[in-house]
Amino acid sequence: LRKKNPSVCIVALINVFSSEIQASIRQSGAQESLVRGAPPDLIGQTLQSVTAIEGSTLCSIIGVGGIKEGVGATLLTGILGDFLGRRLPGNVLLIDLDFRRADLAFSLGQPAKKHVQELVAREDFLHFENLQSFLIKTPRGFSLLASAQEPGLKILSDIAFVGLLTVLGNFFEVILIDLPQYPFQGLGEVIDICDKVIVHVGETPNQMKTLWWLSTYEWKKLPENYTNKLLF
Repeated sequence: LRKKNPSVCIVALINVFSSEIQASIRQSGAQESLVRGAPPDLIGQTLQSVTAIEGSTLCSIIGVGGIKEGVGATLLTGILGDFLGRRLPGNVLLIDLDFRRADLAFSLGQPAKKHVQELVAREDFLHFENLQSFLIKTPRGFSLLASAQEPGLKILSDIAFVGLLTVLGNFFEVILIDLPQYPFQGLGEVIDICDKVIVHVGETPNQMKTLWWLSTYEWKKLPENYTNKLLF
């Protein structure tokens, strides 16, 4: 709703305050919360806080993947992150969801001691204090959330990553996701919340042949709202 109309403000009305409820509220897209029966002065402060960000720019989520493995999608993610980070310092996040290769942090020369898989395995992974401890801030103006290499990882549900991206969208203007090769196995819900998905097609004859086959046969079967997101 707020993506279509940023002037819409959402305040959650809750029965009792707790950190778990606050995490759920942030995940749902509400900017603030009020406990039922709150005094008028607190209601006024909350509404002031919400209207202060009315119409502010909402986060753009952009996926970057390759038509095949090894075409340079991770490099492209890094180049875009560096470019945007210098223009929007502190407001750009790069997140690695290509668990097979998991080389975004390495490509950027940023050693990572914590990984996104560890983060989403925690029950309280949506709490901002925990999120902050997993983010790497770089001198180039962007932050990074790395992943660990797990070639055999099978994602049964990516709803945790969707929740994570939704919450992180409250703190960044642009999120760039380094995706695995098309068809982005196991990350269907993540693709759904992306505004655009950049597909790096490469330049060899074999890669061009793959692009021709996908555009002629495969993509004709996909919903229009999915194919409209794709940029080549």
